[in-house]
Amino acid sequence: MDPAASTMQVDDVLPGAAAADATLPSEYPPFPRGSTIPDPRSVEEHGRLWQNYRPDKYFLPNDAIEQDRLDFSNAAFRLLLDGALHLAPVQGDPARVLDIGTGTGVWAIQYASEHPGSRVIGSDLSLIQPDVGADVPNVEFVREDSEEPWIHDEPFDFIHSRLMFTCFNNPRDVLRQAYQHLKPGGWIEYQDLLFNVDSDDGTHLGTGIHRWSHLANLGAAAKGRDVEVARKYKDYLTEAGFVEIVEARYKFFGNPWPRSSQRDHQLGMYIEIIGAEVVRTISTRLLGEGLGVPVEAVNAIVTQAQKDISDRSIHFYWPVYVVYGRKPL
Repeated sequence: MDPAASTMQVDDVLPGAAAADATLPSEYPPFPRGSTIPDPRSVEEHGRLWQNYRPDKYFLPNDAIEQDRLDFSNAAFRLLLDGALHLAPVQGDPARVLDIGTGTGVWAIQYASEHPGSRVIGSDLSLIQPDVGADVPNVEFVREDSEEPWIHDEPFDFIHSRLMFTCFNNPRDVLRQAYQHLKPGGWIEYQDLLFNVDSDDGTHLGTGIHRWSHLANLGAAAKGRDVEVARKYKDYLTEAGFVEIVEARYKFFGNPWPRSSQRDHQLGMYIEIIGAEVVRTISTRLLGEGLGVPVEAVNAIVTQAQKDISDRSIHFYWPVYVVYGRKPL
C-alpha cells in the first residue's frame, strides 16, 4: 500500500460525485481526498489492513480506504448538523476536550482549530492521525482502549464520541468512566446511528439492504456487540447521573433520492459512498465470522445490498441519534 496517497477516490465509488463539490455550500467541507497515515501495528487480513492493538476489537479496517470513509463521515455529520461539530451547549473554549474513537482525528483537529483556547485529545485503537504540528498545536492523539482504565490524569470539560456503536462490548462501562473523568458541569455527546434501515413509504421493506441490516444486527450480537445502542444512550445517560439530557433524531438518506433540498440530496451522496463501503467491509466480521455465512453467500448478500443502496427508487435512510447531557454541578 502506498502510504503517500489514499486509494479510495470518489469517482471509483460513485461516478460523477466529485463534481458535486461545486454545488456544496462553501461553509461545508468538500469531499475528502486525504493522505494515508499508516499504523505500524496494523496486520493484513482479507486483503486489507486492520488494527492489531486490540485484535478483533474494531470490525472495520484502518487502511487508506477506511480513512477516507471516516473523513467522508465527518463531512456528512457536519452537513447534517448545518456545519456544527456538536449540539451540546458547550460555551466558549472548554479547557480540556476528549474525542473518543477519534479515527483520522478530523473532528479533533477541526474542533481544536475552531477553539484555540481548548486542549483537545483524540484517543483511538489506531494511530492513523496526521502530525499537524504548529498548525494546530492544541491537539494531540493517544492510543487507548476506552473500555480499559483510562490513561488521563486530569478531568475534561467536554467528551465527544461519534460512530462508536459497533465498537464496545460494554458501552455502559465506557459511559461510567466518562462520567468519572468529566468536571462537574461538563458535557458529553454521542453522535451515532443504527444499522436498522427505514423509510417513510415502506420502499425499503424486503430489499437486499433491509435483509443485510437484519443480518448485521444478528452478526454483531453473536460477536457480543449491541449495535442498536444509539437508541439507548438517553437511558444510559440518565442511569449514569447526567442531567439536561437531550436526544435529537435525524436521517442519513441512503442515496441522493431526496429532491426536497440541496442539502438532503448532497447528504445522500455522501451516505451512498459511506454505506456501500461499510456494507462491503464489515460483512466479513459480522456475517462471515459472526453468523458463519459462507464467503460466497456473503458476497451475494453484499452485492444485492450495494445494488439497493444505489437504487433511487428505494427511499431508505439510516436513523441517526445525537444525544448529549451534563454532569451535575
